[in-house]
Amino acid sequence: MARGEELVRAGTPDGTVVIADHQTAGRGRRGRSWGLGGRGTQLLASWLLRIEIGAAPLIAVLSSVALLRAARSLGVKKLSVKWPNDLLLDGRKAAGVLASVTAGDWLVLGTGIDIHTREHPEEVRTEVTSFAREGYDIDRLGLLAYLAVELERLLDADTSGRAAAMAEWRSASATLGRRVHVEDGARRFEAEAVDLDADGALVVRRAGVLERVLAGDVSIRSE
Repeated sequence: MARGEELVRAGTPDGTVVIADHQTAGRGRRGRSWGLGGRGTQLLASWLLRIEIGAAPLIAVLSSVALLRAARSLGVKKLSVKWPNDLLLDGRKAAGVLASVTAGDWLVLGTGIDIHTREHPEEVRTEVTSFAREGYDIDRLGLLAYLAVELERLLDADTSGRAAAMAEWRSASATLGRRVHVEDGARRFEAEAVDLDADGALVVRRAGVLERVLAGDVSIRSE
C-alpha cells in the first residue's frame, strides 16, 4: 500500500492496480501487522481510486463483498465477512481489505488474501487461515481476475445494486447479532452489533441506544 500512496502522489491515473508478489511488512488497521507470508503465497493488490469525500467506509464494505463473490465463484465454501474489512473462511481470517485515504480525494484500497500458506505461527493459528489450509487449490491470477470484475461492478453499481450488495453483506455477516467490543478514538465500550447502514457504518446498540461506528476497531466477544 505504501507504493500505491507514492504512485498517487506521482499522478498515477485513477483505477490503476498495483500487484505485489510478497510483502516485507504487513499492514493492517490501526497500524497492526497481518499476513506476512512467504513469496508467492498471497494475492496482494492495491487499487488507486478517486472517490467522493466520505465514501471510504462504504467502499471498504463493497470490496469485502467483491472478495466474497470472487471466492464463491471459485467454489470456496464456509465464507463470512467481519466488519469492516475481513473475509473469514470457516471462522478464521483468510483475507482483509484496508482503505487508506490519501491526497484528499484518493483512496488506496489494499487487499491481502492468503492463498497458499500451509503453516501459520502457533500464536495466530486459531485466528487466521489460508485457502490451501482449508483444502482449496486457488490460482492467484484467476482469483485476481474475478476480484477485479466484481469490484468494478460494485463500484459502478447504482443505488439498487449497492443496496443488494449491502444485503449480501448482511446475510454473510459474522458480526451482526453478536456482542462486540468497540474502540472508537478515545471511546471503548461493549455493545450489540445490529445493522449496517447505507454508508458502511456499523450500527450498534448500547444501553438501549443505537449508535453508528464508522472508523472504530471492532472485535467479536466470546459468547
